Amino acid sequence: YGTMTTVAVSKSAPGTIYVGTDTGRLWKTENGGGSWTEFTDPQLPDRWVSAVAIDPHDADRVFVTFTGFFQGDQSAHVFATENGGATWRNASGRLPNAPVNDVVIDPQRSLVYVATDVGVFYLRRGLTWWPAGDDLPLAPVHDLRLHAPSDELYAATFGRGVWKVGLAER
Repeated sequence: YGTMTTVAVSKSAPGTIYVGTDTGRLWKTENGGGSWTEFTDPQLPDRWVSAVAIDPHDADRVFVTFTGFFQGDQSAHVFATENGGATWRNASGRLPNAPVNDVVIDPQRSLVYVATDVGVFYLRRGLTWWPAGDDLPLAPVHDLRLHAPSDELYAATFGRGVWKVGLAER
């Protein structure tokens, strides 16, 4: 092991990059890789870092997902920071107990979407997650892409194809 599993670059501060690994380590640079800081907050789970999403308008607002699939842990793991990683909070809330595979931030609606092994969910405020889309199959979703011009979220599933969810109603 010891492999990078996710990389996220800030749109508002391009020198800010987050990197996660399959051993649960999470790193950040603010100078394009000149120096790195590892996050060692004891709240962060010792699990595969599946995705990092940086708010496109605020490089200090970040969501990180972890999956325990490889350790037999079915818990949902979503963590957030509003201060660039100085402190982290568990944002898993009432997500179903299932591995979390991806995360995207929709700054236009102030929503966060996560892809789990039992579908896609969104967080408006607080810790209450809601199912996204009425027609999505109950299948593992591994990748999410937000397409703002068409106002749609695309969800790539394991074995059930790619689905799209209209966002106008959120």
